[in-house]
Amino acid sequence: MGLIIYAIFVSYDGGPEYITNEYIGIWMSGVLLSVSGQLIYLISKPPDRDQKKKWSDRILFAMNGLYFGLMLVMSLVIMIGYSMYGLRVDLIVCSVLIFSIGLLSFVVVILRWFARGMVPCDCCYEMEDDDDNVSASHPLMFSFKMSVNREKPKKRNNSCLLNCVKYTCLFGVNSVLRTVSIVILLLLAFGAVNLANIVNISKRGRMVKVKLNDGSERVQKIHLICDGPKESNQSSTFIFESDFSHNYADFSDIQTYMTQLGRRSCIFDKPGLGFSDYLFKDQKNVSTFYHNFMQSIGEQPPYIFVGWGGGGSIIYQYARDHPEMVKSLTFLDVFPDGIEFTSAKILKKLTESEYEAFKKSELNSRRSIMNIVNAIGVPLGIMPFIIGPNSNTSNSNEIAFWMRTEKTWITQSILFLTSISLKIFPSTWSFQNTMIAGLSKTITSANLLE
Repeated sequence: MGLIIYAIFVSYDGGPEYITNEYIGIWMSGVLLSVSGQLIYLISKPPDRDQKKKWSDRILFAMNGLYFGLMLVMSLVIMIGYSMYGLRVDLIVCSVLIFSIGLLSFVVVILRWFARGMVPCDCCYEMEDDDDNVSASHPLMFSFKMSVNREKPKKRNNSCLLNCVKYTCLFGVNSVLRTVSIVILLLLAFGAVNLANIVNISKRGRMVKVKLNDGSERVQKIHLICDGPKESNQSSTFIFESDFSHNYADFSDIQTYMTQLGRRSCIFDKPGLGFSDYLFKDQKNVSTFYHNFMQSIGEQPPYIFVGWGGGGSIIYQYARDHPEMVKSLTFLDVFPDGIEFTSAKILKKLTESEYEAFKKSELNSRRSIMNIVNAIGVPLGIMPFIIGPNSNTSNSNEIAFWMRTEKTWITQSILFLTSISLKIFPSTWSFQNTMIAGLSKTITSANLLE
């Protein structure tokens, strides 16, 4: 119950400390509830009176053994997978509980099979007076009686037929629930294996510890790759920047090309992406880590910043706040926020009401896709089957890894939902909402390779 409450608690934006995929915890809590119900169902079933093991009994025993055996194997895979992943303590605890309850259920099935004929005192039969006397004189016989020792006829109780109907209905419903739970467990095992494989992918760069400047004394580790000649480098180091929809893998080939040209450059995973740490739940502004990170990368400022897409607003804002760290800015495909909506408004000649309806429809569509990916694709291990390596690029495996990670999608989802909900964060959200204006009055733009 505690884990279920926890899953509900983090259902909005993950947590409690980091922005994590809350749907995985909800799935795991649901499975935990299911296996707990199976154990209660086993314990509550009336014991078998007949010591003779019929073929139907053997089939039922085999089905129970197969179900709980599969549950044990898959819960073990899930437990090992999340333990290897190591970043989600809540998932490790939940998987250990699922495995433990599954093991206990398997033991109960075995014990019930070998304890046939030893039954509790009658619930479907009324005992004769002599039986009562025996029970009174022998307390152990009150709890358990061997059916082979009963010689006197018993009177059938009317409630026995009702009990048979009840347990038959429960068996049918339980069979459906078992099938569903096995399928979900199998998919969750795929998801756990996927996360475990991600951890085994070696990092190309190094982890830089960055102290946040929000007064919290917290530290965040950011994955950084710097390449190119450092001693003979006569130009400033290039820093490639994008929005929170991309990571270092998008700049990997460009960095390789610049290294061949004798230029030094740095690319990195933002917090919440790739190999870097999760974003903190209250980390609402890029300034919480950006300047301290630039001072910790071990390069000589000022830098040449290259902003691609939404990264343009980030480097522009940083140049305004810390001009001493910036030599020049270069922008690649940089547009104001919401250009996809305003351009459609102009091209389609939409009225204001039509424009608002179009924008709302597009945003809802994106939100639905992100929710599907986070709720189904990532937890159930479907992403590797949807997004595979692209053989046309040299860094295809890195991009595929990035697209399969838990952090990638939940971070984008939270940032996207928050950035379009300005009523929630009206003034503090500046990841992608800084308009590029008056650039010529602030900083000089330089060509990429000059």
